[in-house]
Amino acid sequence: MKLRKATVSEFDGIYREMQKNFIPEEIRDYESAREVMKEDGYSLYHVLCDDIRVGFITVWELSEFAFVEHFVIYADFRNKGLGERTLALLKDKYDKILLEAEPPENEIKSRRISFYKRCAFHENIYEYFQPPYRKGDCGTRLVLLSYPNVLSDFESAKKQIYKDVYKIY
Repeated sequence: MKLRKATVSEFDGIYREMQKNFIPEEIRDYESAREVMKEDGYSLYHVLCDDIRVGFITVWELSEFAFVEHFVIYADFRNKGLGERTLALLKDKYDKILLEAEPPENEIKSRRISFYKRCAFHENIYEYFQPPYRKGDCGTRLVLLSYPNVLSDFESAKKQIYKDVYKIY
């Protein structure tokens, strides 16, 4: 297993996978998503297993932690332990990691939260909304999970995500 930084020329295929795996409110529009690849601290990685692309992950290297904006293991490769192995790679690279997930409102969403908890992430029990990516959209209620511990300063972490990832000052 390894992560390989994606190039701008590989972006279109990854963006199609984003569209398949996330509701529109959870991803940037095409131009904005392509543009963010130029941002300092942002990385879009292919997840590779035996040099086969099995997914992707986007990571912001912020001052206090790494923030996973999007993470997908492609449908044909799910339930093979690849998601857990990918997160293990990140945990080897970063001391603190935060990510968002949908609240456990149905079985699939509950399983996703359980997956992250099995991978040593902790659910932070605070009200959290992902700000809208587009004007006119509403924020999306999500759960903020953290590794290796529950956040000691939730508001500070939220402010950093809002400022650096979502550009809300």
